[in-house]
Amino acid sequence: MKSTQQVGLEFHLFDVLKVTYERNTARKEYQFDISIKHNIIIDKNDSSSFQAFFYIDIKSDKTDEFLNIQMEAVGHFKIIGDFSKEIIDNYLNISSPSIVYPYLRAFLANFTMQTGINPINLPPVNFANQQAVLKDKKIKKSKKDG
Repeated sequence: MKSTQQVGLEFHLFDVLKVTYERNTARKEYQFDISIKHNIIIDKNDSSSFQAFFYIDIKSDKTDEFLNIQMEAVGHFKIIGDFSKEIIDNYLNISSPSIVYPYLRAFLANFTMQTGINPINLPPVNFANQQAVLKDKKIKKSKKDG
Protein backbone atom coordinates (compact mmCIF):
# COMPACT_ATOMS: atom_id res chain seq x y z
CA MET A 1 0.00 0.00 0.00
CA LYS A 2 1.43 3.34 -1.06
CA SER A 3 1.41 6.08 1.60
CA THR A 4 0.14 9.47 0.55
CA GLN A 5 1.76 12.62 1.82
CA GLN A 6 -0.66 15.11 3.26
CA VAL A 7 -0.35 18.43 1.45
CA GLY A 8 -1.58 21.88 2.32
CA LEU A 9 -1.23 24.57 4.93
CA GLU A 10 -0.70 23.66 8.60
CA PHE A 11 -1.69 26.17 11.29
CA HIS A 12 0.46 25.63 14.37
CA LEU A 13 -0.15 28.45 16.82
CA PHE A 14 -1.77 31.83 17.48
CA ASP A 15 0.20 34.01 19.86
CA VAL A 16 -0.37 37.51 21.25
CA LEU A 17 3.03 39.19 21.53
CA LYS A 18 2.14 42.62 22.89
CA VAL A 19 -0.86 44.53 24.23
CA THR A 20 -0.69 48.17 25.30
CA TYR A 21 -3.86 49.54 26.88
CA GLU A 22 -4.37 53.09 28.17
CA ARG A 23 -7.43 55.19 28.90
CA ASN A 24 -8.09 58.28 31.02
CA THR A 25 -11.82 58.05 31.77
CA ALA A 26 -14.21 55.48 33.15
CA ARG A 27 -16.41 55.68 30.06
CA LYS A 28 -17.85 52.52 28.58
CA GLU A 29 -17.97 53.84 25.00
CA TYR A 30 -15.35 55.62 22.95
CA GLN A 31 -15.10 56.96 19.42
CA PHE A 32 -11.89 55.71 17.86
CA ASP A 33 -9.94 54.99 14.69
CA ILE A 34 -8.60 51.53 13.94
CA SER A 35 -5.48 50.71 11.93
CA ILE A 36 -4.88 47.08 10.94
CA LYS A 37 -1.60 46.06 9.32
CA HIS A 38 -0.52 42.62 8.21
CA ASN A 39 2.92 41.26 7.36
CA ILE A 40 4.36 37.85 6.44
CA ILE A 41 7.82 36.72 7.52
CA ILE A 42 9.27 33.55 6.00
CA ASP A 43 11.67 31.53 8.14
CA LYS A 44 15.26 31.97 6.85
CA ASN A 45 16.18 28.38 7.76
CA ASP A 46 12.99 26.71 6.49
CA SER A 47 11.25 28.39 3.55
CA SER A 48 8.12 26.29 4.12
CA SER A 49 7.59 27.85 7.58
CA PHE A 50 6.31 31.38 8.01
CA GLN A 51 4.53 33.72 10.39
CA ALA A 52 1.55 35.97 9.70
CA PHE A 53 1.93 39.09 11.87
CA PHE A 54 -0.83 41.57 12.69
CA TYR A 55 -0.40 45.04 14.15
CA ILE A 56 -3.52 46.72 15.53
CA ASP A 57 -3.61 50.37 16.59
CA ILE A 58 -6.76 51.84 18.15
CA LYS A 59 -6.83 55.50 19.15
CA SER A 60 -9.66 57.75 20.30
CA ASP A 61 -10.15 60.87 18.25
CA LYS A 62 -11.11 63.08 21.20
CA THR A 63 -8.51 64.34 23.66
CA ASP A 64 -10.96 64.34 26.59
CA GLU A 65 -11.76 60.64 25.96
CA PHE A 66 -8.28 59.19 25.70
CA LEU A 67 -8.14 55.53 24.59
CA ASN A 68 -5.04 53.87 23.18
CA ILE A 69 -4.73 50.17 22.40
CA GLN A 70 -1.83 48.66 20.50
CA MET A 71 -1.59 44.98 19.83
CA GLU A 72 0.77 42.62 18.05
CA ALA A 73 -0.15 39.01 17.30
CA VAL A 74 1.20 36.24 15.12
CA GLY A 75 0.09 32.98 13.58
CA HIS A 76 2.67 30.26 12.86
CA PHE A 77 2.27 28.18 9.69
CA LYS A 78 3.98 25.53 7.59
CA ILE A 79 3.37 24.69 3.93
CA ILE A 80 3.41 20.94 3.34
CA GLY A 81 4.22 19.62 -0.14
CA ASP A 82 5.32 21.20 -3.40
CA PHE A 83 3.07 23.86 -4.84
CA SER A 84 3.12 26.47 -7.54
CA LYS A 85 4.07 30.06 -6.73
CA GLU A 86 0.40 31.05 -7.13
CA ILE A 87 -0.74 28.55 -4.48
CA ILE A 88 2.04 29.62 -2.11
CA ASP A 89 1.11 33.30 -2.62
CA ASN A 90 -2.48 32.37 -1.77
CA TYR A 91 -1.36 30.63 1.44
CA LEU A 92 0.81 33.61 2.45
CA ASN A 93 -1.53 36.46 1.56
CA ILE A 94 -5.07 35.06 1.78
CA SER A 95 -5.33 31.78 3.71
CA SER A 96 -3.00 32.48 6.63
CA PRO A 97 -4.37 35.95 7.51
CA SER A 98 -7.92 34.60 7.08
CA ILE A 99 -7.13 31.92 9.67
CA VAL A 100 -5.41 34.23 12.19
CA TYR A 101 -7.78 37.22 11.99
CA PRO A 102 -10.78 35.60 13.77
CA TYR A 103 -8.52 34.71 16.72
CA LEU A 104 -7.35 38.31 16.82
CA ARG A 105 -10.92 39.64 16.68
CA ALA A 106 -12.06 37.34 19.51
CA PHE A 107 -9.05 38.19 21.69
CA LEU A 108 -9.57 41.95 21.32
CA ALA A 109 -13.34 41.77 21.95
CA ASN A 110 -12.83 39.67 25.09
CA PHE A 111 -9.89 41.76 26.31
CA THR A 112 -11.72 45.08 25.96
CA MET A 113 -14.87 43.68 27.57
CA GLN A 114 -12.79 42.60 30.60
CA THR A 115 -11.37 46.13 30.97
CA GLY A 116 -14.85 47.58 31.57
CA ILE A 117 -15.47 49.21 28.20
CA ASN A 118 -17.83 47.97 25.53
CA PRO A 119 -16.18 45.23 23.47
CA ILE A 120 -14.28 46.46 20.44
CA ASN A 121 -15.11 44.32 17.44
CA LEU A 122 -12.65 44.58 14.60
CA PRO A 123 -14.38 44.89 11.24
CA PRO A 124 -14.51 41.78 9.07
CA VAL A 125 -11.82 41.68 6.36
CA ASN A 126 -12.01 39.73 3.12
CA PHE A 127 -8.34 38.98 2.48
CA ALA A 128 -9.06 37.46 -0.94
CA ASN A 129 -10.76 40.67 -2.06
CA GLN A 130 -8.00 42.79 -0.51
CA GLN A 131 -5.36 40.78 -2.39
CA ALA A 132 -7.26 41.21 -5.66
CA VAL A 133 -7.31 44.99 -5.13
CA LEU A 134 -3.56 45.01 -4.44
CA LYS A 135 -2.83 42.95 -7.58
CA ASP A 136 -5.02 45.32 -9.63
CA LYS A 137 -3.06 48.33 -8.30
CA LYS A 138 0.26 46.63 -9.15
CA ILE A 139 -0.92 45.89 -12.69
CA LYS A 140 -2.10 49.48 -13.22
CA LYS A 141 1.14 50.86 -11.80
CA SER A 142 3.29 48.62 -13.99
CA LYS A 143 1.30 49.70 -17.08
CA LYS A 144 1.95 53.35 -16.24
CA ASP A 145 5.66 52.69 -15.69
CA GLY A 146 6.06 50.77 -18.98
